[in-house]
Amino acid sequence: MHESIKVVIGIHRGYLMAKSIGMPPLFGKEHYYYYSEKGSYSLVWFPDMFGNGMTWEICELDKEHEPINTDKIERFKSKEDAEKRIEKLLKVET
Repeated sequence: MHESIKVVIGIHRGYLMAKSIGMPPLFGKEHYYYYSEKGSYSLVWFPDMFGNGMTWEICELDKEHEPINTDKIERFKSKEDAEKRIEKLLKVET
């Protein structure tokens, strides 16, 4: 990841909620947040619900860490592919 991008790893709130009521989680435990001067994105893992192998999802976030536009969610087959896209979106050239 480019040096202009900061990464914070948290626990996905959907994962915690499912665990608290004894249901299997629909999300991966880790929730990755990527920040730069250009904005912020989240990255989460989902089961392959659509049968297309796309299990990693990125979404642009607002200042309150909420999705800006869920119609623009992008899905990827690997975490590495998703992180390459995030880097392209957030990289600040010096």
